[in-house]
Amino acid sequence: MYARLLRPLIPLMVWAMFLFAFPAVGLAQCSMCRANAAATGSKGMRSMNTGILILMVPTISVMGAIAVVAYRRRDK
Repeated sequence: MYARLLRPLIPLMVWAMFLFAFPAVGLAQCSMCRANAAATGSKGMRSMNTGILILMVPTISVMGAIAVVAYRRRDK
């Protein structure tokens, strides 16, 4: 019974282990973005962080929708 409950979590756990094993991959950024962020003040950094969050919302929404559709159609 527990195996059936944990089965959907296995890919998530593997991905999390990958990120913890290779933190540089998850924290990597291009040199141009890094230079731009270092040159701005606190207001610029806040704007850049807000922009990153705004760009993440549609991406996560689309990925979540695909995951929900795949989960619902897994047995068909």
